[in-house]
Amino acid sequence: MTKLMVRCKNCKFKFPSFTQINEVAFETAAPNNNVEECPGCSEMLAYSKKDYFFE
Repeated sequence: MTKLMVRCKNCKFKFPSFTQINEVAFETAAPNNNVEECPGCSEMLAYSKKDYFFE
């Protein structure tokens, strides 16, 4: 099963997004300014659709 991932803009740690959706739903979604807390550095930053990827 693939997971929706994001890479921290601060420390570059790769982690699963808090919100998990499938690839088909992601194509029509418009995530913008979604705040994620990095488990690597605890930084809370906003991410947009271009920052997410599946792995």
